[in-house]
Amino acid sequence: FHGKADSTVPYSSAAEFSERMNKAGNRCQLIGFEGEGHGFFNNKKMKETLDQADEFLVSLGYLPARKQ
Repeated sequence: FHGKADSTVPYSSAAEFSERMNKAGNRCQLIGFEGEGHGFFNNKKMKETLDQADEFLVSLGYLPARKQ
């Protein structure tokens, strides 16, 4: 998760890291949030970021799938 308006760690740095991780054979998924700065997920986007983190961990087999 990375705010695309982050002035502390530019989004381009996160994108480059993600690309390099994937090229090295690691699974890395970058989810960008338009207009958000550094640490945005601690406030209004908390539920959305936690849900997406859970989805990623389920896809890796670290968490069981949610029952519908």
